[in-house]
Amino acid sequence: MEEHPLYGKPKVKHLILDEEKMQDGLQESEHFSPTLRVLKDDHLEKVKTACMDCPASIWHATNSILKCYCKQMYLIVWQEGDDPIKVCDGREIAIAMMMEEE
Repeated sequence: MEEHPLYGKPKVKHLILDEEKMQDGLQESEHFSPTLRVLKDDHLEKVKTACMDCPASIWHATNSILKCYCKQMYLIVWQEGDDPIKVCDGREIAIAMMMEEE
């Protein structure tokens, strides 16, 4: 198993998630980033992360890279080249907060 470059611990190659539980357990969100809306379709298809429809995500793009900042965790949680975030409690909290405001 390959070691993590900073911590020396083995990198986890695959996380086993139950796709059926993910479909049933996650809230739907009507939020979609204005920044993601202006990406070319072929580029948007490569961005498959839970942050895509998260109200707590702040997306920013340069000519060469796309990044996502999280208002829940106060850091850049994803950028191109990273493994996609599949599930996030912050997303669920942000959606619940958005629904309460309505």
